[in-house]
Amino acid sequence: MFKFTKNNYNFNPFAGEETKAILQLINPIVKAKDILAYIAINSNCAIELCGAKGLGKTTHLHYLHQKIQGSLLADLDDISLEDILKSKAKIILVDSINLFDFYTVFKLFRTNKTIIYTTHRSRKFTAFITGKKLKTINFKPITAQILQTIITNRLLLAQKSKEKVVDLVSTKSCDALIQQYGTNHRTLINKLYEIYQWDT
Repeated sequence: MFKFTKNNYNFNPFAGEETKAILQLINPIVKAKDILAYIAINSNCAIELCGAKGLGKTTHLHYLHQKIQGSLLADLDDISLEDILKSKAKIILVDSINLFDFYTVFKLFRTNKTIIYTTHRSRKFTAFITGKKLKTINFKPITAQILQTIITNRLLLAQKSKEKVVDLVSTKSCDALIQQYGTNHRTLINKLYEIYQWDT
């Protein structure tokens, strides 16, 4: 499939990603500067990263958190709704909003803050009844070109030499990988980890 030389790398390129490395690994389908430009015109809005599991929504949420100064990444398992509402942050990011009850989501939408969240299904109805302007960013299955960029970024991050990618990856190989294992980003990276597993 791919030809990787173990000695070129400090660790397995397909090991789990650390939050601090996201900016180096991500191939964003939406740029933070475009999100900020939209918020500047539409303050107090909701922006949903919508799509099936494993398409990179959570990775994008962490990317936006790192790029948007003063934003709050709120895990509702660790922080109460009341604390979120009292927070000085004007932009709140919430992962997997679909896991929370309607009342909690309703209260979040009623705030005068911008809410950016990941979800498997659109919250158009909640936005409608709360009068909150909604922007939907749909996440689609990964393509060979995007997968090529993601793999290349991972190789560059893991390899000992940072000047250029040592092991080149073709779109043809990426397309073959997708044909064999599907278009779920998380599944593909996990499969690559299994195939090219070595001590991390």
